[in-house]
Amino acid sequence: MVFQLSSVRLGAKRRGRVTLDLVQDGVHRDIYDMADDWLHPQKVSWQEVNITMATFRLQLLPKPGRRARTLEVVVTFPDGCRVNSRDPRIIELIRKYLKRWRILRV
Repeated sequence: MVFQLSSVRLGAKRRGRVTLDLVQDGVHRDIYDMADDWLHPQKVSWQEVNITMATFRLQLLPKPGRRARTLEVVVTFPDGCRVNSRDPRIIELIRKYLKRWRILRV
């Protein structure tokens, strides 16, 4: 299983909101570099920033004779979580890891 952060929405009172797409043209960019580019012009510090949404891509290992499956997981502040799968086992597995990593609290 491969779990990768693909986008994040940041908010700051003095700066507004922005969604940072971390994967551009197949290249995964560093979240801190992208956020610093957004924060720097207004001299906003990380202490003033809230993460209001994060999108993850989860690639499940392929079963014999099948292709790998990629799912999208969107976590929103304060307690939202959307998984693009109808399989309850997959949803439970994703929720378990999100709780273990302290990303999801519900």
